[in-house]
Amino acid sequence: MKTAIQQIDKLLVYADGNLLYPNYNLLACATGRFRVANPELQNLVANENYNVRNLLLKDDNVFTIDFASQEPRMSALLAREKKSIENL
Repeated sequence: MKTAIQQIDKLLVYADGNLLYPNYNLLACATGRFRVANPELQNLVANENYNVRNLLLKDDNVFTIDFASQEPRMSALLAREKKSIENL
């Protein structure tokens, strides 16, 4: 429980009223991955007892984006591999 409270305290530092506006940096990592800062939303802990992410995503106007398949998609597009593009 202490971890959840610590995470919420860190998030509240960056809150503007009841909203968070994290900074997304597309060029921060050498691997080409996105970096999120102020607050670092990618490091939120979730387990069966508490899930801070669910608290942030409870509004109807909030959405999530999964970038897990970003690299394979870009590779397929750049290589112009039709089969890979169709599969993704």
